[in-house]
Amino acid sequence: MCVLRSTAVILALIMMSAPEAAFGQAQSQPAAVAPEHQEMAAKRAQEREKINNCQKQATEQKILPRDRPQFVINCLDGATERNQPSVVAPEYQELAAKRAKEKERVDNCQRQANEQKVLPRDRPQFVTNCLDK
Repeated sequence: MCVLRSTAVILALIMMSAPEAAFGQAQSQPAAVAPEHQEMAAKRAQEREKINNCQKQATEQKILPRDRPQFVINCLDGATERNQPSVVAPEYQELAAKRAKEKERVDNCQRQANEQKVLPRDRPQFVTNCLDK
């Protein structure tokens, strides 16, 4: 019990003797960079800013999380046009193109169903008929 009390008293004395400004300064200032490493730190800061800029663009363009790394890489390389990164292996790209066309047809039929205000219970039949045309 005496050991705990004396430890608490010592800690209290240390806390009171240390100036409060020293604690505040240590926490608020960023770590100082050695003069020989300032150039490298400046380059890293610029790279970080570019990456953050590309991340912001990806968010604005609503890039999917799975496609975001490739988008950022293209953005950093300076690719101005938005190439949708392909997540399809080359041997399956033809099938993926067919599927994209089919999906576009289905989406078109769904859009027509919305425009004609087809009831949800009748929608599958409407879309099937639309696809058969």
